[in-house]
Amino acid sequence: MLSVRFRETDKILKNEVVLIGAHIDSWNGGTGGEDNGSGCIVMLEAMRILKSIDAAPRRTIRIALLGGEEQGLNGSRGYVEKYLVDPQTRAHKPGLGKFAAYFNMG
Repeated sequence: MLSVRFRETDKILKNEVVLIGAHIDSWNGGTGGEDNGSGCIVMLEAMRILKSIDAAPRRTIRIALLGGEEQGLNGSRGYVEKYLVDPQTRAHKPGLGKFAAYFNMG
């Protein structure tokens, strides 16, 4: 995960997370340049632009460039398991209540 520090604008909503992401792996027939290297570049560029214009979002924005997606959604499942929901008990983790949105390019 990439962490970029933005100016704080909302003392309550700053604890909510908007996740943007793409996957960094490819499938057997591809080189990864389109599937999904282009999505990774778009997400990195979005973060760069927000930083360059000194954006002050109300919520925390995180970027996740996930691996193993073509082999069974391993990266996204790993993110969910680590931050959102226990896969065996289905118990919610503290991060789930703070999760506002996910925007995926890929």
